[in-house]
Amino acid sequence: MKRFAFRLERLARVRAIEEQLARENWALAERAARAAEERAERALSDVHSARAALRAELDSGRIEPAGRLQRQALADALVARRALALQRARAARAQAEVERALWLGQKRKLEGLERLEQRDLEAWRLAENAHAAAEIDEVAGARAARKARAESVENLGSTRSIE
Repeated sequence: MKRFAFRLERLARVRAIEEQLARENWALAERAARAAEERAERALSDVHSARAALRAELDSGRIEPAGRLQRQALADALVARRALALQRARAARAQAEVERALWLGQKRKLEGLERLEQRDLEAWRLAENAHAAAEIDEVAGARAARKARAESVENLGSTRSIE
């Protein structure tokens, strides 16, 4: 019995490699997006801290104009940094989603080939089983023919001896 060979095996290997690369690219983009989102969260935390410090200074009643302006400028810079971090996080998330879509496309192509391979394997098995059954039938037919010939020779020989 010969071994099953999928006719598109090379293409399946290429698609498996492409799918793996796409999955790795998506994983890298996902990590970058998460890191950017964490930076945006830290920037928001910094903004809240700066605003809390400003409120605490106002509540204390001691206001130093130069220091107040400096802290206000810092808070404004932190808000701008937060906006930039949020923009970068959104862009990184969008890129991660693009990479995810590319990976899913490659995965679907690979799964399609796997289904085709399973279908071809089933067809091959059916053909092999039919071939094996035909060989068994041929052997059984040859035995039956031999047995029939042997019986006919016996019958022919026994009818001559009676005459």
